[in-house]
Amino acid sequence: MIDRETRMKLLNLDQLPTLPEIIIRVLQTIDDEDSSATDLGAILEQDHVITARILRLANSAFYGFPTQVDSVQRAIVLIGYNEVRMLALATSVFDTFRQLRQYALDPHDFWLHALGAAKAAALISADMRGICSPQSCFTAGLLHDMGKYALATVLQKTYKNIVADAQKRNVPLKDSEQVTLNTTHAEVGAWLAEQWCFPETLRKPIADLYAYQNSNSHHPDTLVVALADSISRLAKFGTAGDPADPSIDESLLASLRMSQEKVEQYLNTVKAHLENAEALLDILNGE
Repeated sequence: MIDRETRMKLLNLDQLPTLPEIIIRVLQTIDDEDSSATDLGAILEQDHVITARILRLANSAFYGFPTQVDSVQRAIVLIGYNEVRMLALATSVFDTFRQLRQYALDPHDFWLHALGAAKAAALISADMRGICSPQSCFTAGLLHDMGKYALATVLQKTYKNIVADAQKRNVPLKDSEQVTLNTTHAEVGAWLAEQWCFPETLRKPIADLYAYQNSNSHHPDTLVVALADSISRLAKFGTAGDPADPSIDESLLASLRMSQEKVEQYLNTVKAHLENAEALLDILNGE
């Protein structure tokens, strides 16, 4: 549980803005069974910045469509209703964090790692047809470490020392956080996801990112994102403050019924997307 002092600092963080009204409306469509692709397109088209960003993403090498995507409605047809919705949420959160000033994490390294995890999560979940949603897993992979950014912003030098301690002792960042703060970035990320009214499909993988180690009953999306987190670092997509070369947890593979050979396939595929991920990061940065 987040201790009282850290929680108060998070609550008093004036620089941490609320998500835009447009994204709040997008989130509401997730829980609305009557919402349609047309409704989503109409909402997004009211924000020219988000619309332009989604179109740039849709036309990037990351998706590789042979024809030009010239409207949000066309993007929804080609990419999918759920994926465009998740892209809008992810880009909005990215923009929100870009406004925050912190010195503990390298932003390029942080977001490159997030993109690697997102790609790996999408690949893994696509092979688990009917069990996981690739769109939700992609977004959860992209946002799984957002608690780190929040902690780095509110704790400044303290969190910089926590990151340095994890690197020096070559231990997971969550372990150093727990010792110093009596909480972890997973707990803070879950708190933030709740504040922003994220759907349960996103909150759970963020909250339970490491909890699978103590239980066999976690949702497959959580297991997928946990594995994707390790694959991203192994593929050299940045570390986001954690040791660079994690080992793959055998219990995690057992829960997913996955072989080391399959992990190697995912790892090689993710490595091949590094250049595309760098280009995607440029788009997210507005370059």
